Amino acid sequence: MAERWRRLLNVAAQIFRSHPYWGPTLQKARSSGGGLQLAILRRAELDRLLFGLDRFAIRASATGAPPFGSVGRLDVVFLKYLGGSIAGVAEVSRVWSFTELTSQDASRLFSALHLIDRHVADAPSLARRRITVVRLDRVT
Repeated sequence: MAERWRRLLNVAAQIFRSHPYWGPTLQKARSSGGGLQLAILRRAELDRLLFGLDRFAIRASATGAPPFGSVGRLDVVFLKYLGGSIAGVAEVSRVWSFTELTSQDASRLFSALHLIDRHVADAPSLARRRITVVRLDRVT
């Protein structure tokens, strides 16, 4: 399965190779050991990113599965609709990783990042999970 996603990332990178910004950025990410990432998002979440209404992607895992510990600053992320195609690309500008948050901690985190409206209901379900918050810039 991982090989399938790696091939998809390579095809997407080829498509963007002639873009004035993404071509050199992808080349730099590959040559410097930076990462190419694939984020598969629900339609509403991806639409908020693509239309500039949001800049953060939040993922929680009980086991520490990616992106926890595997995404870094300046990584290039291809944005794919769940069950659909790649719809955009972005650059990671910040990453925060948390473990063992209480629901109060999660609520404070969302409040500090001005995400309280969107995630306040999720705070109890995110307690005691590994949480990755990624700030995405240059969403195209």
